[in-house]
Amino acid sequence: MSTTTTSSTTAIDDKKSENDTTSDTSSSINYSLFVSSLVTSSLQVLIYIGLIGSCGLYLTKISQANILPDKLEYQPFGIKERKVEEIPININVIKKYGFFGLGMFLGQSPIEELSTKIYFDNKEIIKAYENGLVGLINSLQDNPERASYFGLYVRNIIFQILAINNWITNKLFNGMNKFLPESITLLLFPCFSFIIFIFYYILNCILCFVFQLKGWTDFFMNKSIKENNVIWSDPITYLRPIRWIVFFLYIFFLFIPFLFSIPIIITFYSLFSPLFISSKIEKNNQPLSFFQFFRDVLMFKSQIFIIIIALIMLAQSSTYLGTNGIIGCLVGILIAFFILHIFNQYIPTNDINETEGLVPKIQAKLIKKEDIKTTTQKGGYKYKKSNNKK
Repeated sequence: MSTTTTSSTTAIDDKKSENDTTSDTSSSINYSLFVSSLVTSSLQVLIYIGLIGSCGLYLTKISQANILPDKLEYQPFGIKERKVEEIPININVIKKYGFFGLGMFLGQSPIEELSTKIYFDNKEIIKAYENGLVGLINSLQDNPERASYFGLYVRNIIFQILAINNWITNKLFNGMNKFLPESITLLLFPCFSFIIFIFYYILNCILCFVFQLKGWTDFFMNKSIKENNVIWSDPITYLRPIRWIVFFLYIFFLFIPFLFSIPIIITFYSLFSPLFISSKIEKNNQPLSFFQFFRDVLMFKSQIFIIIIALIMLAQSSTYLGTNGIIGCLVGILIAFFILHIFNQYIPTNDINETEGLVPKIQAKLIKKEDIKTTTQKGGYKYKKSNNKK
């Protein structure tokens, strides 16, 4: 009797243990969290790699074109005409590989190479600068109604920092364009974008400190207007009490605020304003904006996004779906790869803009001219004429 009772108790305990195990297994599977985390992670991939990566990639194309003004004597900062070689630049690069387009990961050479060639119109870009923020700041020096010695001082600080920023952008991003494939730039730039931003900001703070001290003589410059042109000349004497009072008031009340506000504005402007520069497609001369470039990146680099999302799906399935979920995801990925060919490289059909071959990744050169041409800045502010030789 006792043996029978013990056996029954053991059977009941085993049944409870089995039910608890089943309950724990079912409770560990959470389909809603799996779907929500997968959607969230996919959106993060599109934002970080797709959008931010496209920003870095577009900057590499602009740097190769060498269209960012980086010298004070050239337009739009100075009076010399800035003329740059107009070169074709690769975008929407297609390299056809074997093994469902994944031959690149096996060390294969591309079967065929295609790309869309674009170019940047330097004259249009200079006009955009002159009609934008740079033209507005220039009016602090050239506009007879706005020009003042304090405006001249601020203008010179901003332009000197901005020119150095553009020089660094031209060098840094052209190096990335020269040595890194587009896909690597897309993957790496989001990782280093914050570091790059902080580097620009700290550098700009240092430059702002130096140029604020270096430009103190602007407070004593003499202004005259002749034929609607503003002419600045060096001071005859620095014994001007009112100017000294203004200078010391600036040092005590505005030096520190400018030391942090000007760098943050220039940092944002230096890194984001180039994204509003449009290029033109060489084949049909149609304009191409950054947003169209971003759209093309999502299509032509879709293979990268799909692979990353597939890896995320495997990781999320192990967290929320357990062993059976991992097996199910692996089966689904294999079906998508071998049967549905979802992992194949995107290759457009009948795209007239895609042409054979890739042009070299060589930065455009600045064309130097002997004569300084007379130029007129948009907005009615005329530069002083000069026929001097270099």
